[in-house]
Amino acid sequence: MKKIILGFSLLITLCLGIFFFQDWADKKSLLVIGKDVRTLPNDEIQGKDALSESAPMEGKREVAAQPSRSPKSNPGLEEFLAKSEARWSVKRTKEGVVHRLSEGSFPLGTRAAVVGAERFLKEYSRGLFGVEANQLTLGKNLQEDHGSQLVYEQQLDGVPVFGSRLSLFVDREGNLVHAISDLYSGAIPQRNQIMSSKDSASMVRAALVEWIENEYGMIDPQSYPISEVESVGVLGYRLQRGKITYVYRYELVLQGDHHGNFEAMVDANNRQLVLFRDLNRK
Repeated sequence: MKKIILGFSLLITLCLGIFFFQDWADKKSLLVIGKDVRTLPNDEIQGKDALSESAPMEGKREVAAQPSRSPKSNPGLEEFLAKSEARWSVKRTKEGVVHRLSEGSFPLGTRAAVVGAERFLKEYSRGLFGVEANQLTLGKNLQEDHGSQLVYEQQLDGVPVFGSRLSLFVDREGNLVHAISDLYSGAIPQRNQIMSSKDSASMVRAALVEWIENEYGMIDPQSYPISEVESVGVLGYRLQRGKITYVYRYELVLQGDHHGNFEAMVDANNRQLVLFRDLNRK
């Protein structure tokens, strides 16, 4: 009997020992885990925060991403084409501005060609042709069988650009159906060391006298004084091969014993006669 009681007591003691040991091990394990949390390195915490925020950041980047626009892309042209009633054939320069529009139709909102063209230029001149509308002045309004041809001349800072123009073709229904642009949209050169108008006129008179003498023989040395030639000279830009230079331009009409209609240009920077031609001879 004593042996049974002693065995039972040992069993109870063993069970109590196992219980208290397990409880102590659990508390120690909790302390270790708690210690690990409190001493987690800062770079690991920051890494965890960055990871948790990376998903929404990546989502924003995907939403904001846009396809790249090609160098030839033109917002003004894209809007114009979207509002047109017929598909256009478009020819552009290497700079991306429009040189020719054909085979299309764009409603100007009125049958008054000039009024509609002015509205059109205020809205699309910069986007299509690369120039501001206030640089353009209506030079000719030609009435044709199918509508109007409006020819605009260009000025830069109030100075004419010779050889630069914009032609708009408007049908009788008030639709723009064709456009040709030879406008200059580049940088304006500086006015450095421009020759005087008198020196320029002297060069033109010498060319004029030479032409008359070749055609009619010797003339009176007092004929066609420099002052008269100078009075018709205009300082402007000459557009040629996509570049502009300062020139004096002259339109000379001979009457009386001599006949001729001439155009002359003198490079105002290089002091050279660059053009002298009889407009009656082609």
